[in-house]
Amino acid sequence: MTGGSYGAVGGVVGINGGTVETSYNTGSVSGNNSVGGVVGYNTGTVETSFNTGNVNGGGNTVGGVVGYNCSGKVKYSYNTGNVNGRGSVVGGVVGYNSSGTVETSYNTGSVTGSGYVGGVVGINSGAVETSYNTGSVSGNNSEGGVVGINCGTVENTYYNTSVSYGRGAIGGGTTSGTGISNNNGISPSDFSVTTSATAGVSNLGTFNTWGSGAFNSPATSAPWYEGTVFGFSSTAPMLVSDLLTATVTGNSGTSVYNGSTVSPGYTTTYTLPSGITVTASSAGPNAGTYKVTPTVTGTFAQPTTQTSVDSVSAVSGTWTITPLSVTATANSATMTYGGTVPTLSGIFSTTGPTGGLANLFATWTTPATSASNVGSYAVTPGIYFYSNGAVSGDYTITQAFGNATALTIGKADLTVTANSTTMTYGGKVPTLSGTVTGFVNGQTLAGDGGVVTWTTPATSSSNPGVYAIKGTMMTAFGNVYGEDYTVVQASGNATALTITPAPSTSGSSGSLSTGSPSGGSGTPGGITSTHFAPVAQTAALTLSGSGTSISGNSSDSGGSSSSTSEDSITLSSGSGTSLSVVSTGGGDTTGDGILSSQEVKP
Repeated sequence: MTGGSYGAVGGVVGINGGTVETSYNTGSVSGNNSVGGVVGYNTGTVETSFNTGNVNGGGNTVGGVVGYNCSGKVKYSYNTGNVNGRGSVVGGVVGYNSSGTVETSYNTGSVTGSGYVGGVVGINSGAVETSYNTGSVSGNNSEGGVVGINCGTVENTYYNTSVSYGRGAIGGGTTSGTGISNNNGISPSDFSVTTSATAGVSNLGTFNTWGSGAFNSPATSAPWYEGTVFGFSSTAPMLVSDLLTATVTGNSGTSVYNGSTVSPGYTTTYTLPSGITVTASSAGPNAGTYKVTPTVTGTFAQPTTQTSVDSVSAVSGTWTITPLSVTATANSATMTYGGTVPTLSGIFSTTGPTGGLANLFATWTTPATSASNVGSYAVTPGIYFYSNGAVSGDYTITQAFGNATALTIGKADLTVTANSTTMTYGGKVPTLSGTVTGFVNGQTLAGDGGVVTWTTPATSSSNPGVYAIKGTMMTAFGNVYGEDYTVVQASGNATALTITPAPSTSGSSGSLSTGSPSGGSGTPGGITSTHFAPVAQTAALTLSGSGTSISGNSSDSGGSSSSTSEDSITLSSGSGTSLSVVSTGGGDTTGDGILSSQEVKP
């Protein structure tokens, strides 16, 4: 890179106000003022960068990495090329460090200028720390192994005592006092670098005792390595601090409780070298928040390139296991008022992972008892049980809507049983009675102030046969039994009352006889009724139709068709005779001889 007479010339960037990192230059760089192997003029940050080419400046402020660093930062960077400035303010890393910072950087090339020449920085009005120089330094005024002239702070720096540059670590300016400490010369043997990339280098002695540990490596105590730089065939010293540090981070995330532990795993910023193993802690199995911490084991091999991973930084992640959402659904159940509460049951279900359901159990309960009134009652889990290490916090349980009415208590039966009884046709209906069975929970008819009214549809005028007796239950407060009981009529109630025929008042049995249709002397044609028992006592005998007649036919003397003492009545019709009921004789309490309603039609 040739900038001619122009200023601010750099092998990578001329002027930088941002960040230049992991960058390098291997070619020569030439310019006038503010010439640098990587950046000419810097107000930002230059880090993890290097230069191996020669840097030449026709004027002032010439540096192996940065020519002019104005309130910027240069760190983790180095120069191995020769740096030459015709003017003044020349440094192996930075020419002029104006209120900026140069740290953890080094130079191995020769540095030459007319004045204010330093192995690391030519002029420093900022801070120079944890840096070193092994190259020669030459000039006409204020040459230093680390800083040419200083009006800032210089701490924890080293320089090679075998080269000639005259005045120790700091060539001029502020050389002692606050901010000037631990700046030492080291013998050449401590700085020796092997030519083999795999052989390692010698320890720099107290150089590795710095509190920052910036130059220490898990692979060796040496602060640098000899290795291939970014794929080039040539080798160069590599600061440990320049080498890559892989960050291994435990994965963060969430999952739902399923009864098993979770292996979140980890991610890494760079490929880890062989021999390094990372394991990340697991989460669970219970619901909660877990720290996922990677553990790094193994031995780092000596790095061979600038991009080698030399160390691993472990960062924990966070994994959260949330409770499993479960719906508790009670199975429907029924019981009768006053009965035993049935065995209750239910199921658990989820729309999430089902593995956790196998660890959840419960007894199911209800507020209802044998004494509870008829109605619907809730069935819910009463006591939860867990297995395989599960706890209550692993679940969020919601009751199904139907649980509130899952148990139904139905009515108990009260059986009303009428006592069997009889009466005679035409007689008075007897007093009716019966019993009630089926009370529960200590209830009784008398205890509730209840009564039973017994009724029948039969009357004195009902025909002989069987009739129902019905019991109706009431209490002083109304029909409260309807709330918890169903009143059931016993099957025998339908025929509990029997009406028998009234007995005959004559010694002879009644009969019906049919005479000749044409009639005859003493025996008219038609139908004859003899000695029939009374059927009813309210109607007269009626004969209708053309040519009909009624006459007495009895062994009793003096009988006539209107007599009430006749034993038989003959009803006849010229066109045919019919009889619904014919009754005469005893049992006539009214004395009119007519005991039932008759109708004769031709």
